[in-house]
Amino acid sequence: MTERNDALQAQIDALKQQLAQLTGRVPRPKEIPPEERADYIKQGSARHVAFLGLRKATPKEVAQSEKKEAANEIGLVYEGYVLEDITAFGVMVDRAVLKAILMQKVHQLAPMPTPQSDDPNAPNYAPPLWVPSDVGE
Repeated sequence: MTERNDALQAQIDALKQQLAQLTGRVPRPKEIPPEERADYIKQGSARHVAFLGLRKATPKEVAQSEKKEAANEIGLVYEGYVLEDITAFGVMVDRAVLKAILMQKVHQLAPMPTPQSDDPNAPNYAPPLWVPSDVGE
């Protein structure tokens, strides 16, 4: 009985190997670091800018935006970036919504702040959450 099981297991292993070769799905012997993966996009890179749907603003666009801001209107340039396609959010979208979306996307380009510290004078400090002491008594 064990000889038959061994033969079946060998046949299964051979079929798995053949299938892996045909599909190109060969198991990797070790974990691949995220930086070496094909779908990795470095934060703040040109690929990241394109992935977010942004592009660098032209000097003409910057001038127009500054002119609108001076007239108390909403300009659609933020920190040198504009949305690649504003119609992706609808043709009737408000300019304030577009500006908020643009600002959110531009802020994603910056690296995350360092974790909070115990020093209240250090950057990115946040006080601990208040936990009531009489809960569950």
